[in-house]
Amino acid sequence: MSDLCPVYSPFFSAMLPCWYRAGIDSFVSRWTGIGASYGTAKSGVGISAMSVLRPDLMMKCVVPVIMAGIIAIYGLVVSVLIANGRKFPSPHPPMPSS
Repeated sequence: MSDLCPVYSPFFSAMLPCWYRAGIDSFVSRWTGIGASYGTAKSGVGISAMSVLRPDLMMKCVVPVIMAGIIAIYGLVVSVLIANGRKFPSPHPPMPSS
């Protein structure tokens, strides 16, 4: 494979029609999941490297992995809200009719 056509290009060309058909809610959910998995992978590498040097701090460094999972859950909630078309209530009470 060349630089103009990498090995993973058939995957993205096959997934493109699915992305257009699914809509914005699927787009939000997909990219927050990708971002959370990237954050989990990067922090996992950091935890592995750090636990070799300072094993006493290993549990303290698990926080970024947990935060990456929270971001994925937040993206799922946002995509569900977008999919349902939820109208958020006004913070002001309705005016009484006279």
